Amino acid sequence: MDGGPHPGGLRHRSDSPAPLIGSFEGLFHYLQTALAYLVPPVAALFLVGSLWRRPGPGAVLATLIGGHSLSMTLFALSQTGLLNLHFTLVAGLIFGVSLVILALAGLMGRPSVPAPQSIWTAALARPEEPQPWWQDYRTQALVLLLMTAVLVWSFR
Repeated sequence: MDGGPHPGGLRHRSDSPAPLIGSFEGLFHYLQTALAYLVPPVAALFLVGSLWRRPGPGAVLATLIGGHSLSMTLFALSQTGLLNLHFTLVAGLIFGVSLVILALAGLMGRPSVPAPQSIWTAALARPEEPQPWWQDYRTQALVLLLMTAVLVWSFR
């Protein structure tokens, strides 16, 4: 396929990022970097959106536009050598700025009216029927957390 005409006169080619991949240390490094620049604004929306009722569609759009604009800017600066930050630091920076954008836009805009079950509450964490302790997801989460802490501590 030649990436023929696209509606609106634009052309799309699925191989357009291929030359960019060659400038990375490898395919895995490229994927990690790409995800570090693309995912943080969306992750901020999911995190805050599941815990806070206030942000509406306008705040979500502002966060996506602002977060991805920052991502594009930082990526361009890193590719030209003007910014030399590890991609994990960039991901944290973009995530933090996206949280600030969402909070400010959410407070300045009209409050949204979410569906009743779309916001997490403590009632959702309670099992519907009693279960043995070894089948309770909260116990399993605690065991997993403790195992992770032991692993992290053993590799210090």
